[in-house]
Amino acid sequence: LEVLSAFPGMASVYMSRSRETSLVLQKSLARPADVLAGMKLFSGLNPTFIRSLANITERKMNFLGDVFKEEGSTDRTLRLLEFGKVRVETAQKGYVGMTDAGTVMGEYMFLGL
Repeated sequence: LEVLSAFPGMASVYMSRSRETSLVLQKSLARPADVLAGMKLFSGLNPTFIRSLANITERKMNFLGDVFKEEGSTDRTLRLLEFGKVRVETAQKGYVGMTDAGTVMGEYMFLGL
């Protein structure tokens, strides 16, 4: 991702193709209940509870350059990264790190901490 950000022309071509590919592949993604059951956060929970939780989830696709939460936002959405990576940045520190699939984001706001 860092390399692509240095070459905006390459990034725009990549983003266009990745969006097209994602739309095609979206039909073959695992069911939300199966995804949740496979995540560490939900391991060992009752399958009925996981299915109930899956029924209220909303799957969203994000692409290179998308911002899904601004620092200081009061958004209390719990986000689970199903696949891919997310670059984490703050206003003060800039680049903080990169997350991997299976990462939970927004848990502190979601839980009111």
